[in-house]
Amino acid sequence: MTANRIDETGLAARAALLLGLGAALAGAACSSSNGNGGAGGSGAGGGGGAEADAAVDTGPRSCSGKAIALGANVPANGDQAKARVMVDFGAAPGAGETSDLPIGNGPRTLELWAFVPGTAWRGDANTVFEYGATSPTNGGFGLDFGGTAGTVDPYTNGSFDNDNQPSGIADYMTDQWVHFAMTYDQTAVTLYVNGNYAMGTQGARKTVTNGVLNTAFSMLTIGGNPRGAYFNGYIDEVRLWNVARTQEQIMASMGHTLSGNEAGLVGYWKLDDGDGTVARDSVTAAGHTAHDGALMATSPAMLPTWIDSNAPINCP
Repeated sequence: MTANRIDETGLAARAALLLGLGAALAGAACSSSNGNGGAGGSGAGGGGGAEADAAVDTGPRSCSGKAIALGANVPANGDQAKARVMVDFGAAPGAGETSDLPIGNGPRTLELWAFVPGTAWRGDANTVFEYGATSPTNGGFGLDFGGTAGTVDPYTNGSFDNDNQPSGIADYMTDQWVHFAMTYDQTAVTLYVNGNYAMGTQGARKTVTNGVLNTAFSMLTIGGNPRGAYFNGYIDEVRLWNVARTQEQIMASMGHTLSGNEAGLVGYWKLDDGDGTVARDSVTAAGHTAHDGALMATSPAMLPTWIDSNAPINCP
């Protein structure tokens, strides 16, 4: 392992420390990967045992399950590993046809949880996701970090590019879970960070006079972009919608798992699979064609790895 390469064991330990208190307060775990219920607490000393059990049973329960670690990638550009998840949406739609992948000028939301190492806030080196193309203008849709440390760069490979926008995370050098949600409502491209957008202080929004997206049909890359900038943290709970979700909707659901049949949900990769090289699509809506993701890298030894997640995701 090179000096630049992420230390997955150390990162996991630091993540556990950051979120340990929250997990303790949450009580019994109901990991979506193993289905185990937590043990009820009877409490020591004094009565009220039944009341204490009831409080635990009705409180928030962790459903964070698994996540993928992209530890073979490095914080700098030029990743040799190219560890990522690739999602194939099949053949490009013909005239008059539609695709589950929001393309052209269609509305959309792509959201996920990312465990971001403090060293990852580097522009053009740690792309979190991307689909589309560099041509035509506004032919892409992706998220990178800004050229200034602690900033974000939602981009479209065109006039909606919005580099060096504030993440609103003051302690960005601390390894931590961050929720990103990037939307397009056919007017503005907006990035919500931890559910928030506040002009000039957190997240990003950009409108362009007479501007429209022209997103090309392609595979979705989770954890990088095909031109060589790959993320080196963890990723969990990836969701793709064919609607532009509002800030209220994002905040209401970012902290818990979905049923899979929510209106507008066209891709849902919980990343709870735990083994193998397939990230299954968990959309359950009638008539939906599953778009499973494939874990990929330049060699088997560099593939994304499955880890126990401690992202702040509860059961519904």
